Amino acid sequence: MTSKEAALALNAYLRKEPVIQEYQRYEAALKKHPELAKAEEELKAMQKQLIALKAKDQLDLSLEQDYARLKKQFYENPLVVNYMALKEEVNDLLVNVESLLNEGLNSTD
Repeated sequence: MTSKEAALALNAYLRKEPVIQEYQRYEAALKKHPELAKAEEELKAMQKQLIALKAKDQLDLSLEQDYARLKKQFYENPLVVNYMALKEEVNDLLVNVESLLNEGLNSTD
């Protein structure tokens, strides 16, 4: 089996994994809610602002409160909660696959 064939086989296997399929369903569902994507981008922008201010030893309590409110609202959304949990499961699966691949590459058998 060539490395490309092995990669395609691994890809096919992973696509059949229930956790990957569920993750992809949630990912598609999130795309149907542009307000969530907008909130996530806003959170990222606010986070950058807060980091920049803290680097200068400055505070913006209003910005911090707005960030905390939006973060709470975003991460309490059931769609986001489930998506994030699945994202973590998928990451764990991929880390496990990477570890197994590395073990196979490093074995002397």
